[in-house]
Amino acid sequence: MKVNIYFPFRLLLGVLVMFLASSCEKALLEDADLESDGATAPLTLTTRAGDDDSGTATIREGRIYIFNSSNVCVVMLSIDEEHSSVSTQLKAGDYTIYAVGSDDISRFSLPSQSEAHSHSIVKPGEGKVLDELFILKQQVTMEAGKAQNLNLLLQRKVICIDEVEIKDVPTDIQNVEVTLSSFNTTVYLDGTFPTSPVTDYKITLQKQSDGTTWKATANKILFPSAGEPTISVSFTSDNNTDSYAYNIPDALVENRHYSFSATFKTSTAKLTATMIAEDWDDNQDVNFEFDDQNTIYVNPVAGEFINGYYVVSVDDEARTAVLLAQRRIDYEEPAANSDQSVWEANLNTAMAALAKPANVTSNWRIPTIDEATIFTQDTQVVKYANDVSGSYFCYDGATLKWCYFNRRTNVNRLINGTAQMSSIVMLRPVIDINY
Repeated sequence: MKVNIYFPFRLLLGVLVMFLASSCEKALLEDADLESDGATAPLTLTTRAGDDDSGTATIREGRIYIFNSSNVCVVMLSIDEEHSSVSTQLKAGDYTIYAVGSDDISRFSLPSQSEAHSHSIVKPGEGKVLDELFILKQQVTMEAGKAQNLNLLLQRKVICIDEVEIKDVPTDIQNVEVTLSSFNTTVYLDGTFPTSPVTDYKITLQKQSDGTTWKATANKILFPSAGEPTISVSFTSDNNTDSYAYNIPDALVENRHYSFSATFKTSTAKLTATMIAEDWDDNQDVNFEFDDQNTIYVNPVAGEFINGYYVVSVDDEARTAVLLAQRRIDYEEPAANSDQSVWEANLNTAMAALAKPANVTSNWRIPTIDEATIFTQDTQVVKYANDVSGSYFCYDGATLKWCYFNRRTNVNRLINGTAQMSSIVMLRPVIDINY
């Protein structure tokens, strides 16, 4: 089975699920005293995984837990690939069987017999990386003196991210990073997934020989996504980062391989994507697109650019930042000797007409004198003549002022005042964002 996704842009999701019959060994680890009273019956267990013609995936090792009707684990068995079945004696009654299998079961943290219950956590052991993992929950009813042979068909509980590719990336881009979020980090013994904790998967792509294709071969095994995942893409050029995000309408589900291929539409500043999913039983087509309204702000850095806007300051604790307008904006100059309120009214009218950064709901405002001190020193955003910057509006407390930065050796500070306000003073507003 293959799943193809064409994402921001055009994502291909490939799905290939392989199961092969595997085996187990009789190895009763902590068996209860099952024959002390009452009749018993033998139960023979054979473990295998659903398979296809490729026959390359096997369950080499694992563990079987058998719970009685009181939800007490009465038997725990170990399996490996050298034997095809394992047997034990059970009293008459109803039982629930939980089986966990992998290529190397030592990579996982598993409960002991005394600790085991249906919501025992199964996860990679300390310092271990997630690998193939199969789990099964199955009911069985034992009758006194009646032997049973039970086939346990384990199900794969992980996914694999095979490849991520983005095409038609502008040539000035220096770094491309893709983040998929969020994924489960553990699974219960019964094969279901806790709601937390979750984690993100981040991968950096490498530029290919054509100069416009960025690609990475991941081969990364993960637990399934925690609900509908979000895909974020960041493009970095010089010190500017443009980021986009989209919520995939379908979860990334267990037992599948996924590959992502995207095409960036530079001519329209829009990312268009199509997702085609093919399952064993049906086909599903989901269409979606990226545009400027999918812009997000990821880890802004003061003095650098994000989505084309200069970052004046960042408050990491509050997760807020201040962005500077991309250019000065025109305003109507009041009559000579107008008071501050008239200037403010004209400046506010001009700022209200300026388009906001994508997905930002706050309003443009005149920078504070501290914010003006920051950006007027940076030649990335202001021009200097004879070591003096242009003049800009700022607020010193509640007072509207003009200000400029003088970089001459004997001065090197922000100069500001209120006298002789005129159109020579430039309006370069700022805006507050959350990230």
